[in-house]
Amino acid sequence: MGIKKGWNTPTLPDNILKIQSYPLIRILRFLGGSSFLLILSKNYLNYDYYVLYISMLFATTFTIYHFIFTFYRIKHMFKILKSNELIIRNSPLDK
Repeated sequence: MGIKKGWNTPTLPDNILKIQSYPLIRILRFLGGSSFLLILSKNYLNYDYYVLYISMLFATTFTIYHFIFTFYRIKHMFKILKSNELIIRNSPLDK
């Protein structure tokens, strides 16, 4: 019961989860992740220099995006842990 409750508890607030589902945000997340892979694998050496600059722009945006969402995730988890939302009472009447 407790594992199920913890597993189903969202780690982000509902308004942030809604933002993540926007198509433009999903496209930018894909481009940011692809840019990171391009930079880490050094495949940008096969292309012109402007591909590196564009990849760095998307990778930097992706990093900032993840820092912001990590901040909101930690903030939301502290809020949940301080509230009584995760408390499970083993009552014989509540099956």
